[in-house]
Amino acid sequence: MNLLNMTFLSSVSDLWNHATYWNELFQIMLICGLLILAHVIRRNIPFLRKMLIPTSVIAGFIGLGFKYLFNETGMQIDGMPLIDSEFMNVITYHALAFGFIAIGFVSRNKKKVKDGSAVKSGLLIASSYMLQGIVGLAASIILANVFIALGGGFSISNAPYAGIILPLAFGQGPGQAGNFGTTYQGLSDEFAQYALSGGRDFGLALAALGTLAAVIPGTIFLNIAASKGHVTREFDVETKVFSESENPVEVEGEIASTESTDKLAVQIAIVGITYLATFLLMFGLTELFVNALGIAFLRPLLWGFNFLFALLVTVLIKSIYNKLRSKNVIKRGYVNNYMMNRISGTAFDFMIITAIISIEIANISEPSILTLLIVLTTLGTIVTSLYVYFVTKNYFKKSFIYNFIVFYGNLTGTASNGLALLREIDPELKSGASDNLIEGSTFAILFGAPILAILSFVYRGAMGLYVSLAILIVYFVLSFGGLILFSRHKEKQLAKQPVDE
Repeated sequence: MNLLNMTFLSSVSDLWNHATYWNELFQIMLICGLLILAHVIRRNIPFLRKMLIPTSVIAGFIGLGFKYLFNETGMQIDGMPLIDSEFMNVITYHALAFGFIAIGFVSRNKKKVKDGSAVKSGLLIASSYMLQGIVGLAASIILANVFIALGGGFSISNAPYAGIILPLAFGQGPGQAGNFGTTYQGLSDEFAQYALSGGRDFGLALAALGTLAAVIPGTIFLNIAASKGHVTREFDVETKVFSESENPVEVEGEIASTESTDKLAVQIAIVGITYLATFLLMFGLTELFVNALGIAFLRPLLWGFNFLFALLVTVLIKSIYNKLRSKNVIKRGYVNNYMMNRISGTAFDFMIITAIISIEIANISEPSILTLLIVLTTLGTIVTSLYVYFVTKNYFKKSFIYNFIVFYGNLTGTASNGLALLREIDPELKSGASDNLIEGSTFAILFGAPILAILSFVYRGAMGLYVSLAILIVYFVLSFGGLILFSRHKEKQLAKQPVDE
């Protein structure tokens, strides 16, 4: 016994090392504390509740304020940072995929009208990427020429393609914007003259401003829509109580929550296994295409789109699971809709908090880059809002407000921003807008493929720049035209169907 105790004490003798044992857990506990603090503030300040500002957004900005306070004062705990931006980025990266997996497992019992919403959503997302790319490239080309006329020494003069980062920052978030900003910052010797100085920080800053563009105008729109009676405010959704007959956890045919393995643990395990399969898929594709075939530019794409690969794997596993259930190979249900919705909600709340906390505005004070940042943010917000408004109003008529807010939030910030705004007016996600976002994202992979090729040669001199702009314009016309034609085709099909169908 003494030898055992000595061995144990030896193995844990450095538990006092906070950086090793406590840093990540401390950050998670801090996020939890911020969430509770924001919840209490929102519950007790009527103005914030009436403004429909998501609790996670409030928590994120409180955390952001604390971060800069701690950084300015140098506050630490025995060398451990009180708020670790790098770890917050890790949570942001993984929480989105985790949430997509959980919501992807939720079964929709209601009969869904086959109006082609998934395809329309995919075309909306892809065409928005193209439009943002056109606006971004045009803006950076014009500004580059302006600063060239003003004289040398300006970063944008060497990188007139920098605006291509707009659809990455607004459309896909900090992961892709930071990845490609880093790539353009460290171009190979052949194209070193076109390198974008401070590219990583520029991409992250643009993504951070995109998050603000999603939250602030999005919240304003929600309040305008609510004041006009277009949507219902869900002030007291937290107090909803289920009767015993409506118990969403104990569902007939599913495993019981009182078994030796907790039912919630089973749900988390299902999500975890699915994400493990996603990791193995991305790793395998990287080994094949990047390491074996040498297509290096695919690496950031494969890992930057982790949430979309996660959704594809979820669809596959869910299909196999449903098939085995229908054949009675799996005799009891293991997936619980209510719990999966709660897991996805928790993941998205954590992601929004960490995404806002991780905002960093650094190394972008150079005049031309700072000017481009302001111009891209302004134009990106205006153009994206107007385009998404037009499309959803005309081609998603039955749930226009819900679809506008979720797609606007997604196409300026991230999917979690869109879902957070949506949950303020559709807490149970019954409108179908969240389904459109998730299903449309899978189609967007196919429809948006051309922009991936553009990213690999847009920086290669004038030829690469203007050929890329031309491709963006042509493909935007094709994708937007396809959206219009497909929508009209589906409307004609639905008009021919019997009323009771």
